[in-house]
Amino acid sequence: LPTRVLDVGIAGCEHISLIESNGRHGNFCALSYCWGPKGTQTMITTRDNIHHRLGGIPFGSLPKTFQDAVTVTRAIGIRYLWIDSLCIIQGDKQDWANEAGKMAGVYQNAHLVIAASGAENPEQGCYSSQRRCPYAVSVPYYSSRGRKDGLMWLSVPVQRETSPYWGPLRQRGWALQESCLARRILRFTPAGMIWRCSGLMTSERYSFAWIYPEVWEEILEDFSDCKLTYKEDRLVALEGLGRAIQEVTRDKYTLGIFESSIPEQLFWMLEDAADESEDLAALPSWHWAS
Repeated sequence: LPTRVLDVGIAGCEHISLIESNGRHGNFCALSYCWGPKGTQTMITTRDNIHHRLGGIPFGSLPKTFQDAVTVTRAIGIRYLWIDSLCIIQGDKQDWANEAGKMAGVYQNAHLVIAASGAENPEQGCYSSQRRCPYAVSVPYYSSRGRKDGLMWLSVPVQRETSPYWGPLRQRGWALQESCLARRILRFTPAGMIWRCSGLMTSERYSFAWIYPEVWEEILEDFSDCKLTYKEDRLVALEGLGRAIQEVTRDKYTLGIFESSIPEQLFWMLEDAADESEDLAALPSWHWAS
């Protein structure tokens, strides 16, 4: 188990508790979600309130996305849930230093990653209230006697809606690593639930004949479109994924670049010149993350 997890108890339980795992083992779920604008996340663990968190957290005090994640975790018979804002002590540089390097392992080892893909912040919940598809047609259906017996509505697939990347979570920098590392991920999107594991990708409405990009350059293109609350996390947010690829390919990974592809990964350009305002002075100008 991670350093700290939430003990969600059983269905109907009115409290959950933050616990120190102290090396114990067990299955757990992990939540991937959008924090929302900087400074708006209020359900966090700090040095000042950690003792209260360890004593119990009322289920009703949780934002809707957290409540939904707890409900899903309970429904599949898992006892523990990991949510970064509650399981990492916020504002504590030492705890962040200890836990940041373990986050890749959290998403790799989670029994299931629950992704709130359609929510812009923790208050919106996993189950999107948006209309699932604005493009729909009505088709009359007939009884066995040939009598018109009503209408059924069929939605037309829309590319962005069928993509598991679609939704506010797609723009969160950390979420790309969380998605790629997950053994199993259940995405909640306005298009319905999408399931992906090592052997299958499917959804409530569509089947998928393709898998996630395997080429690092394509991953970087996706990542470059993402947003990070803290720009200095740009390389840290991909570190776990890069190390995981290195372990499989034996290709040395250093600061966002693989040794075998240095020329290709230095050959990059900006699609939008306005992005230059976000330069990171700590990185050389020739690096893609600068």
